[in-house]
Amino acid sequence: MASWIRELRSPKLLIGILISAALLALVFSQTELSQAWQRVTQVNGRHLLLPLLLSLIAFPVRALRWQWIFSHQHRPGFWACLRVFVVSNMANVLLPARGGDVLRCFLISREKSLQDASRALATIGVERVFDGLALLIVAAVSLLFLSDTPWLTRLVLAATVVFGGAITAFVLLQRYPDHCRRALRVCLGALRLSRVAAKVDGVFVSFTEGLAAIRSPRRLVLLSVATAVVWLLEAAFIWAMAAAVQLPLSFSDSALVAVVIGLGLMIPAAPGFLGTYEFFSVAVLGLLGATREAALALTLLMHAWVLLVLVVAGLLGLAGSGSGFSRAFSTQLAPRRTLDKEIEVHGV
Repeated sequence: MASWIRELRSPKLLIGILISAALLALVFSQTELSQAWQRVTQVNGRHLLLPLLLSLIAFPVRALRWQWIFSHQHRPGFWACLRVFVVSNMANVLLPARGGDVLRCFLISREKSLQDASRALATIGVERVFDGLALLIVAAVSLLFLSDTPWLTRLVLAATVVFGGAITAFVLLQRYPDHCRRALRVCLGALRLSRVAAKVDGVFVSFTEGLAAIRSPRRLVLLSVATAVVWLLEAAFIWAMAAAVQLPLSFSDSALVAVVIGLGLMIPAAPGFLGTYEFFSVAVLGLLGATREAALALTLLMHAWVLLVLVVAGLLGLAGSGSGFSRAFSTQLAPRRTLDKEIEVHGV
């Protein structure tokens, strides 16, 4: 319970909540809420069957892509990846600062150790980089056909810096692992953490092992194809939801909406990505000619649908694994407490 209280009091969570509140206030203050809600209530439930099917297909595709990122000797089974993936997505809805991604690292590790978790963390990093590159390519092409989009240009530039830095770091870690390890030891020594260098060194080696996919041209091709399928499914989902609220949206426009929402979710926000999802979705739909009321109606429907599907899928994943969320969360925290205890023992 104390750990949950600390999470609720963390500056990162408070900043996210403030950002979410500000963005929601901005969106709602500029929209006729009654008209937007009326469009939502007029949706025919049968029109949600296709979005549901697309959502169900997306889960195994994403889980399969994640499985491919692992090296052969450390690769978990597909069903394990799928269960952990849906549970971690549910946790991302409930926890701040993408806590579900941290949870995913420990749930998938066989030994529940920091080394295994570090290896899994690297695979998630590779997954994020592939998603980021796909989004940036679509966004860059879209900018050629759009005018008066300074906010979108700034968003793309910020994402380019983030993902470009991540790619550079991953390549350096793979190409010069010994140099990077020595640099890490120097940094630990400067911070007077030399006594835990051996522990951190093992975590570092495991992390570089998790980046093995970027060395294999075959797996790079497979992951690129899988990433394209993932985002085609996202675009199809938005296209189907737009049809449900009677908002004419082409498939290419739907792809741009998926891209902008995906990039916008990099910004800190409250759990469930409240505020950032609404702000960027309404903004990009406005660029495409939708009224603010229609844009908000589609956005509210999509966001509510996504949150519902993630939570239901996560609960099913928990039921399939035979464990409760509290037990899974304690598994995540145990290695962290072990490292903290070790640091205290050495007097750091």
